[in-house]
Amino acid sequence: DVDGLFSNLSEVLQVSRAFLKELEGIESQQQDQLLQISHIFLEFKEDLENVYKVYCANYEKAVLLLETYKKQGVDEEILQILQHTVPHSRGQNLSFFLVMPVQRIMRY
Repeated sequence: DVDGLFSNLSEVLQVSRAFLKELEGIESQQQDQLLQISHIFLEFKEDLENVYKVYCANYEKAVLLLETYKKQGVDEEILQILQHTVPHSRGQNLSFFLVMPVQRIMRY
């Protein structure tokens, strides 16, 4: 059940990409950049909160599911697929990938 493992990650990615695009749009502007960043955060506040709330609520279940996968040896198969799909992820385990969104929202 990979969906159970990664929860609503596609929605998290969609909102994060849109958020990043807005931030990149003001990157070259020098004047009032901090004010513009704060407006972007406010604009995306609800969307960020909604997608990360779901992800974080499912995180504990995902960790338990990962433990089950480890016992069955399935985690290695998933990790190999992930490493093939995302080459710069070499050396990371699935727990690393699962916790990244949880850590990111804390930074916001």
